[in-house]
Amino acid sequence: MKSTDIHHLKNVQYKSLDGLKKRWKTYEYLNPSFDIYGDAIKKLDLTGAESVLEVGCGSGEVLSRMAANGHSGKLIGLDIHENIFSEFHTNIEFIVGSADSIPYPDESFDVVLAFFMVYHMPDPQSAIKEWVRVLKKGGKLIITAATIGNKSKIKSLKEKAANTQSKEVHKLTANCTFEKATELVDSILNNQYTHVYKSELQIPDTKIVLDSIDSVRDTFHPHPTDAEWQEAMGLMQNEINSEIRKNGYFSDKVERGLSVSEK
Repeated sequence: MKSTDIHHLKNVQYKSLDGLKKRWKTYEYLNPSFDIYGDAIKKLDLTGAESVLEVGCGSGEVLSRMAANGHSGKLIGLDIHENIFSEFHTNIEFIVGSADSIPYPDESFDVVLAFFMVYHMPDPQSAIKEWVRVLKKGGKLIITAATIGNKSKIKSLKEKAANTQSKEVHKLTANCTFEKATELVDSILNNQYTHVYKSELQIPDTKIVLDSIDSVRDTFHPHPTDAEWQEAMGLMQNEINSEIRKNGYFSDKVERGLSVSEK
């Protein structure tokens, strides 16, 4: 599965921030809005001196927010490609590596953060055990992930377009939804808090939806030619345009879960 193929993720899906930015853009149209990252950090009730590791840190935005708010403890961001780091702060160290093989000894961190990336792990259970390994006794692990029902309409759009070309679509979260992640964590750690945020996307611009779908073109199998992709995008564009003309926006269900556990 390409969503768990580290070589593919490094060289295609997360070679740069471009694809992530297209997908992040859709979440600007949440109604009601929520800040799962900010809520997660608040739940930790930090003093500011804790050592923190974020696996799959992406641009480093979460760690930069913590540093800007005065966190003085060690902040480490790990991701698979250096080109994805865009947020920099003197108190943050960014390292390139895989989240299932962390280059630190046992009990190195007070906090491990894993925002929307557990489904990229070839073996989620082994990855979670690795995160627990580097946690100090009494340390906390945060995991966020999409639920099985998240963005079901966009999934359906892609599947219908793929079916017209005898292709399949691999769901990015197929390997580990929030439901599976919490089950795995609960078998190892003491869960302190679990919450599923439920909202709705209300996107008034067809291009924003299509850009998000275009960023995961590599999930269509066999890989579509340019002509096939233009045809698929055209089919999806027609459905999105129709809904926007009728309702003023394209809507889809959003369900994203937050889990906080203690070692």
